[in-house]
Amino acid sequence: MILGTGIALAMTPATESIMGSLPLAKAGVGSAMNDTTRQIGGALGVAILGSVFASAYTATLGPWLTGLPTSAATAAQSSVGAAIAVGSQVGGTAGIALVTAAKSAFIHAMDRGLAVGTAVTLVGGVVALLWLPKRAQDVEAIEVHVDRHEGAPLFAVEEVEA
Repeated sequence: MILGTGIALAMTPATESIMGSLPLAKAGVGSAMNDTTRQIGGALGVAILGSVFASAYTATLGPWLTGLPTSAATAAQSSVGAAIAVGSQVGGTAGIALVTAAKSAFIHAMDRGLAVGTAVTLVGGVVALLWLPKRAQDVEAIEVHVDRHEGAPLFAVEEVEA
């Protein structure tokens, strides 16, 4: 719910900024660029934040995996659920320590991922404030006339001096 609200509050002004800064004749290009940047940003965001998360998780959990068989250590590094399952199978104080370490590593990795995401968001906000136009600077006034001549298009677009 919070994520959906945040996305809605960000996407609407971003789309309006893009579409409002272009003349009407370039609306299709603006819409296409808006969709393209959103899809590329989403894919890169998942890839980069996922890499940050995974590397932080495995680095934090690594020292706790010494002494485990290679297959169990590999499984524990693949996900927090697998690490908890391995810890449960190991049992005793070593198993409890592994479960606790896995949960702690997960939280640490989330902290790192959120910090990187926050930094990227802040940089993006500064870039938008400094370099993105609020409106097109050379918007042409366009007047649409209905052309009723045979063979002519129904609507003709003419530029009007501002």
